[in-house]
Amino acid sequence: MKRRQAFSLGNTVVVIAVASTLAFTVAAASLNHLNYSNRVSNGIQAQNIAESTLALVTEKLLNEKSEDLGKLREAGSSFTFQLNGGQGFITFNPDQAGKWELPYSTNNLDGPNPVPGYTATKPIPQNSAQLIARGTIGGVSRQVECILYIPPFPYAVATAGPFHSTGKLVVGALDDALPDGEKPAPEEILKANLASNSRDAKALVLGPDSRVSGDVRSAGGVETDETVYIGGRIRPGSDPVKLPQETVTNYDPEHFYDPKTNSYTTRPNLQKVPPGLNNSPKVSGFAKCTGDLNVKGGLELDGGVLYVDGNVIIDGGIRGKGALFVTRDLGLYGSTQMKTDNKVAVVSGGNVSIFGSGQESSMFQGMLWNKGAFSAQHITLMGVLIQADENATTDINDASLYYQSSQGKLDMTISSPGSVDVTKGNIHISALGLPITGIVTGSAVFEVYPTTAADGHWEVVDPNSRQIYSVPNKAAVRDKVKEIWNGSTSGGLVGVGPGGSGVLVVPLTVLGPLFWPNYNAELNDIPAREPGASQMLTPGSSERITIDPNQLLSRKDKVRLLYWRAR
Repeated sequence: MKRRQAFSLGNTVVVIAVASTLAFTVAAASLNHLNYSNRVSNGIQAQNIAESTLALVTEKLLNEKSEDLGKLREAGSSFTFQLNGGQGFITFNPDQAGKWELPYSTNNLDGPNPVPGYTATKPIPQNSAQLIARGTIGGVSRQVECILYIPPFPYAVATAGPFHSTGKLVVGALDDALPDGEKPAPEEILKANLASNSRDAKALVLGPDSRVSGDVRSAGGVETDETVYIGGRIRPGSDPVKLPQETVTNYDPEHFYDPKTNSYTTRPNLQKVPPGLNNSPKVSGFAKCTGDLNVKGGLELDGGVLYVDGNVIIDGGIRGKGALFVTRDLGLYGSTQMKTDNKVAVVSGGNVSIFGSGQESSMFQGMLWNKGAFSAQHITLMGVLIQADENATTDINDASLYYQSSQGKLDMTISSPGSVDVTKGNIHISALGLPITGIVTGSAVFEVYPTTAADGHWEVVDPNSRQIYSVPNKAAVRDKVKEIWNGSTSGGLVGVGPGGSGVLVVPLTVLGPLFWPNYNAELNDIPAREPGASQMLTPGSSERITIDPNQLLSRKDKVRLLYWRAR
């Protein structure tokens, strides 16, 4: 009996011990499972926080007012966010990244070239941004990395209204500009797309012998001749594409923004082009014409910007590098020679018509944007063509349209000559034996002075062209003044400086056959100055101008996600 009781007691103790062990084991397993579940949950939340941090900073990057965010990697370009009980971190500053033990982000969205990222062997491409964010909650961290990319404007031709071609149309892309007078071989023509946002049944019509190397896309219908070749897809009924929008009057050069005063100021050195007939004008710097302009012999832009408040007709094409802004209609006629160094941006608020003498002999290189109807024939257009009026039609006949990103945008520095400062006085000029003080009218006033340079050259300042000319000696001053003065009058100009620093030249009708016979004696007392030290001219200026169809779109309309990784 006692043995049975002892056995039962022993069994009970063993059972209790086993049960206790099982209970502790189950509790420990439950606790581990709970910890694991919490870590999994925190890991998911940490990744969500990191993704939310990327989204918040992406919003800052895509906001045009924050386009320089992180570009200089300054100390202020670091951000922390309190999100769902955790924290998100991202920085563009390498020093702060080291403290956080987090790779730094890089903004190269506006960069023309690749730049180093946090990994030296993986540079960040141009027009891209690498964003790396960390989310932390409950002791768990997750990191998310992405690369944003802004591609070039993807269409060789994009129109808001219907696009009609009667035939012999070529749409393609080229890596390089065409050599002078040459036509590309078929194998050199790369893929380029054509798009129309018109919803008409005949929104996009391609006539006989037309060739499009890429996609043909339309919000409405697409109609093609049986001889048409299309290298990509035909996509009728597609969503409209985002088109760059612009207002021509925004480019009026009469007033420019002064960041020092946060206001608009009258441009002091703006050149005025008279309306009416002009023969072969050459524009450098900023120029404006108020009224209709008729150009014979072609327009040359020598690093110039011409703004015309009216209609423009140009017979002879456009040469050189620069920009033409027209508030109303533009007609471009005649042969423009194929020159690889030509690049022009044209922005028109009205209709544009371009007529050449043949695809092999006439070319326009650059960007064309207009708000009205567009027509072109017998010409090669290299760059980008954008028509932004849904109620107007684009008509093309016997023309090649080649997309090239480098030709489709204009980025240059405009150097403007100094302006004549008519507010300065203290003029003392001895000319023809007559001392004159004050404002001179009815005559041309040239500023003349010897320089302190080792070669002892002189400088002659022409207030009409606002140029400083260098001549070797005093004897050459007379010849230079006679060369650059055209015999007309120029009133209201003021020379400056004591000691006779200016030269007064009266009209030819007064001067007669003689031209400044006593120049030697009249230049004796002019004090020497440093080269380029004109007191009549204010210093020249330079201003960068960029016209890019991609920049006319908001970043939200053009950004793409190139890479995504979470860990």
